[in-house]
Amino acid sequence: MKLLTSFALAAGTCVCHGAPTTLDITSFNSFNQYDWADPTIWDAGIPNSASDVDMPTQTNALGNPVEVRIVEVVPATVANLAVDDFVTLDVFGTDLTVTGGTENTGFLSVTSGTLSLGNFTSYNPVTKTLAGSGSGLLVSDGPGDMPATLEFLGADIEVNRAGFNLFGVGVRVTDLLGQDAFRHLRENGGFLTLDDGFILATPGDFANTAAGSITLALTASDRTPQLQIAGNFQNDGELELLGNSVVTVAGVLSGNGAIHSEGTGNSINVIGPLGRTGGVISLGGGLAIAAASQNYSGGAEIVGNGTLTGNVMISSGTLSPGNSAGQIGVLGNLSLGSGSLLALEIGATAAAGSDLVTQSGGATGTTLGGNLRLSILGGSGDGLLPGDRITLLQSDFPIGGAFANVAPGSRLATADGAGSFIVEYGPTALQPSRIVVTGFQSLIVPETFAQWAARFALGAGQNQPGDDPNADGISNLEAYFRGIAPIGPAEIGGQSVTAGQAGIVATLAASRTAVGVGLATEISADLTNWSAGPAPSVISTTASQRIYQATAPAGPGGSVFLRFKIETLP
Repeated sequence: MKLLTSFALAAGTCVCHGAPTTLDITSFNSFNQYDWADPTIWDAGIPNSASDVDMPTQTNALGNPVEVRIVEVVPATVANLAVDDFVTLDVFGTDLTVTGGTENTGFLSVTSGTLSLGNFTSYNPVTKTLAGSGSGLLVSDGPGDMPATLEFLGADIEVNRAGFNLFGVGVRVTDLLGQDAFRHLRENGGFLTLDDGFILATPGDFANTAAGSITLALTASDRTPQLQIAGNFQNDGELELLGNSVVTVAGVLSGNGAIHSEGTGNSINVIGPLGRTGGVISLGGGLAIAAASQNYSGGAEIVGNGTLTGNVMISSGTLSPGNSAGQIGVLGNLSLGSGSLLALEIGATAAAGSDLVTQSGGATGTTLGGNLRLSILGGSGDGLLPGDRITLLQSDFPIGGAFANVAPGSRLATADGAGSFIVEYGPTALQPSRIVVTGFQSLIVPETFAQWAARFALGAGQNQPGDDPNADGISNLEAYFRGIAPIGPAEIGGQSVTAGQAGIVATLAASRTAVGVGLATEISADLTNWSAGPAPSVISTTASQRIYQATAPAGPGGSVFLRFKIETLP
């Protein structure tokens, strides 16, 4: 996702044909912006139609990038214009015309007015390529959809390698004759941000290259931005839909770039087939993807919460509902190929909620293949009972095929080492149209402190919680909780601290077999006075450990100390 401003790091060269009028900022107003009409900021007074204007790299008295605004004044005309790095030229509610040439490595903005760049040196009329991915171009309509136009000589952009922010339904990018500059657009290798109802329509096949990014709805609006592609769409870059956004493809959608969704109301509609050869497709916020058929290969990953419409084939990719837990709906047949992975998370209790794949419609329902991976959400599964029955996939038809790593009715260990389940599916299952896991068995065998002390043969004077048999500075209680041997050479690890101006983040690894022991934190500003700190949370689990994390913000004096406190539970 691109921000509203983006700047190149290479120095610009002025296109001026004589000594230019240059920016000479000596004061700034309350908005940290500078008024074009203020003669005090120009070394030769207010520029006029004969002026060559150079805006060199410069920061204001606060060290911020310079922004010069032409705000609701008489339309201005200059001969040639050069805008260098870290400088913004903002035309607001008026017009600026460059009769000669414009060079930009900074940021050009127009809101409810016209910015006419003349001969724009970033544009190559032979290759029809607009260069300058490090520079930015913002076109935004004003109140009441007042039109905003960015124009330059011969604008017919087939290949975009620049950065465009296009906000509003009254926005136009054209040549000097008023023709749409995107009328032959076929490739994006820069960034395109479409917002507040702006519609970008391509006339035929379109490619978003590995260097390209397209973002819809960077800012919240009830007007739907759209990307309309009249031919095939090859997406090898990044495509983001951030709420109330629509992408339509008249042909085929292919490629291995990322598709990311946030917010609600997002959809991708493909008239032809969809064939993904890699990349992550995030169905955040309920993204709906519809196509004549959908094939995912090359390690493509489909994650999150959303809907896939059309027959879906996971040839060599991963299907994984997300946001823990999540749900993916398939409206059509679902086929899991031999190279596929169905990755599902199970709630730590039967009532906590688990991942679910639903399949409806189609002619054959669901056909299984590849591997099934199970894991338990955020814990050891201590709240799961052997009699719990949890549905992870349900179909309108009896399920066909089989997983390679677990036969119908067989037991499968979870990937996190927490336990194992019996996996019921297929024609002999109690519910042939579902995948159900049941018969949970924990692989984490609890061990009391007394059992732990006996396992290490700790005798009198060594077997109490406060004892330290090997004098490594770690009491038995801490060693028991952290899974550290209380005897022999000290092997201490499993802890880390990251400190910064905002505070500290500390982690601690603990044994999953320890019972009757709790973890808390204490914080201090002076290492003398301690008080209760933030509650640690489990951030990950392995077969043998829980990883705890605690974050303590810095105090008013800028210092904070944190320590973990291990204590027996009542």
